[in-house]
Amino acid sequence: MNFSFDITIDTIMAFIALVLAIYSTIYTWKANQFSIELSSTFKANNRNQTRVEFCVINTSSNPLVIKNIELFLEKEQVFDNGFSPIEYDEKILEDKAKQWEKENTQYIMGVRMGPLGINPYLLDNAYSANQVTSENFTHEVFLLPSQSESFSYYVSRIPNKIVVKTDKKIHHFKTFKSFFVDFQEYN
Repeated sequence: MNFSFDITIDTIMAFIALVLAIYSTIYTWKANQFSIELSSTFKANNRNQTRVEFCVINTSSNPLVIKNIELFLEKEQVFDNGFSPIEYDEKILEDKAKQWEKENTQYIMGVRMGPLGINPYLLDNAYSANQVTSENFTHEVFLLPSQSESFSYYVSRIPNKIVVKTDKKIHHFKTFKSFFVDFQEYN
């Protein structure tokens, strides 16, 4: 048997078309993959409590749903400790109001008279309305392409890993992606 193979223009064009088709398939597959990233990882101390904050960004060209977010320190899961700066401030103001009332109450001939003046600690505290509370992951979040969502937690121990679970495969063949983080001090 005699096989002969001649390289002709037709063969070269067919080979180039094959290479372009393979490249196009790989490019389309890569462009349609789902992906997320983590950014703006900060920590801040607020009333002797540590608050960590981060942003999840959908970097893919398709929308996806965040199903769950978990924080870990080594292999142990870290949860929000439930601290509320508003409740903390209200408790301090309540204690100061009671102390002010004790100090400013007058007794005339054994009869207790109300304090003179207005208790400054009973006035509305407009300052507490601007306090930063934790914004935990509580329900599924729908993210459009290039959209981001911020989350924050008051924690007793600073986590070093964040696991984000979605409805799509975002990391190889898994629906979750782990991020090892080093939270920066918030200024």
